[in-house]
Amino acid sequence: MTSLSEATRLRPAPNVHSRTVGNEMVLLDFARGEYFALDQVGTEIWGLIEKQATLGEIAAQLVSRYDVSQIEALRDSRALLDELLSRFLIVASV
Repeated sequence: MTSLSEATRLRPAPNVHSRTVGNEMVLLDFARGEYFALDQVGTEIWGLIEKQATLGEIAAQLVSRYDVSQIEALRDSRALLDELLSRFLIVASV
């Protein structure tokens, strides 16, 4: 597992393509032949990842849209981002 800081910038991995299906997003990794589904909040986070947002920017967006604290937004965002990193669906840089 990585140690993401709030300044960590994220972007989709080059081999990953996304498709909206209803209120969800499906991430397709053509190189590995795998897919991963995101719920509505995950889809919102993916949109920010596509804009190469930082972890801090993602958390701030969640705080502004939902009834969560900065600490909760960072914790929950990190959990999803760590999962996406472990599946090679996103790339992180500082």
